[in-house]
Formats: sequence, C-alpha cells, structure tokens
Amino acid sequence: MASRPLSVQSLGLATERDTFLAQGLSSAVTQTSQIARAPSIRALYSYRWETFKTWCIRRNECPRSGPLTSVLEFLQELFEQGKSPSTLKVFLAAISACHERIDGKTVGANPLSIQFLKGAQRLRPRRLPSVPAWQLNVVLQALSYAKFPGNRSAFCRLRCRSARESHFQTEIVTLGGGGY
Repeated sequence: MASRPLSVQSLGLATERDTFLAQGLSSAVTQTSQIARAPSIRALYSYRWETFKTWCIRRNECPRSGPLTSVLEFLQELFEQGKSPSTLKVFLAAISACHERIDGKTVGANPLSIQFLKGAQRLRPRRLPSVPAWQLNVVLQALSYAKFPGNRSAFCRLRCRSARESHFQTEIVTLGGGGY
C-alpha cells in the first residue's frame, strides 16, 4: 500500500517536470521549482492529477494539452458527485501544475475556471458548524477544578449581558484567598 503513493507521486512530478522543461526552463531550475511544494502537497497533487488523467484517457483526450472545456467538464462531474468547492480548487491546482498553458495562463488562472469555482461556491457555500466541537459545560467544569499560580482556583460563570440579547458571555474569574 505504501508503494502506491510513491509511484503516483513520481508520475505527477514527471509530468510537471516535462511541462517545465517544455517551457524552456533548465533542469536545475525545474528541480528547484518542484521542491518548492511540500511533500504532502506533491503527493496530493499527484493523486488528483492521476484521477484527471484517468478521466481523460477514458474519453480519448490528452490530459496535458486538452481544452479547458475538458477540465471544466471534469470538475463539473466531481461537483455533481458531491465534492466541495474547496476540493475542486485542489483538483484545479493539481491540473494547473501539469497541464500546458492556454493563452499564456495556467488553467487555474483562466477566467472561465475562476468563474466556475465562484459558481460552485455560490451553489454550495461552505457551512461552518453552528455549535462548537467542544462542550461548554465540560470546559467550565474542568476550569472550576484547575489550579493557577499561587494555588488559586478558577471560578467560571455564565451571565446574560442583557435581557434583550440572546447570547451569553463566559467570564473566567480568578479568585484569591478571601473570596469573591
């Protein structure tokens, strides 16, 4: 299982290297440029590139030099499968790293690609969780038993800021020897 990511990673890097060399960059500049990305990003991009490459091969299209419409159709399929706009953005970045430039721009910098991603974000906006991942009562209870410098304990309480406001403010009051 561990050998698969390494081979996928090398395939993606080879494609990116070929793209850099085709642009006229020297081998040394190409190597330095490829090391700019963290290993985890290179592996992530390689996996995404391989997914796109497989999609293109099934359609008898060239993944490195195919039209922008193919890239956008691929992203649309992913979107319809439920992929998030941020995931589509990673796919597009990976494809941009290996795809030939179109009109002097990477496919990710093309105005149609940017418009597509904005549309995907509008259709499926990112939703932040409405409740925190931690439970407030557990945190307050733990703080009530915590010891601070000078052997003082923490006392926590909730209070409503005003009768009209619906939110609560948490106050942590450090009490010293004599009380409150």
